[in-house]
Amino acid sequence: MWLTRLSLQVFPFSLLGLVASILGAWLWPPSGSPGGTILRALILLLSFVGLVALKKTTTWNIVLLAIFGALIGSFAGLLETGSKLQPWWLSLAFTLIILTISLLVGRAWSGRWNDIGVGLWVLTWIYLLGWAGLWLVHLDPLFQGVWAGFGLVLFGGMSAVWFSNSEQDLERLPGSTLGIDLYLLTLNIILAARILLLNVGS
Repeated sequence: MWLTRLSLQVFPFSLLGLVASILGAWLWPPSGSPGGTILRALILLLSFVGLVALKKTTTWNIVLLAIFGALIGSFAGLLETGSKLQPWWLSLAFTLIILTISLLVGRAWSGRWNDIGVGLWVLTWIYLLGWAGLWLVHLDPLFQGVWAGFGLVLFGGMSAVWFSNSEQDLERLPGSTLGIDLYLLTLNIILAARILLLNVGS
């Protein structure tokens, strides 16, 4: 019953975000000019802020999800190096494995993740800020690979917390809100897996 409700009420919105990201990557490649890239990045930031602020507002949150998904997807080409060794589908396979493990662990330890969830949430912001530091100082790709691996563990844990609380959350939150949360978790896992594979293959 729980999984059926997730499939009908939550997963379609997560899938919408992923499809928007795929279309953005396919139809909207990164801008050739620095000004265009900066402008797109600012719009992306604004759409993310709006998505978080209006996450519980039905209709608007779906519109912002599609916009944000397309924008973040348009930057996917920046992670390409010309190497075909580790394609995006392999990153997606890693993500599906991690999400499956997170679902099983989260449901098995249901109700025991609340204390851990707050700490993981704080770590996610440290992790995201850490990427800015790594790119600014241009450290060896090995460090980027290690940091991406840390991200896989971190967002895998966050996903376990999400699945652990999803049954109760379905009773009090719109399915679109939960779908956005799951999309953002999935997106971060895909990106971390892609960066890890790029550095392993380099």
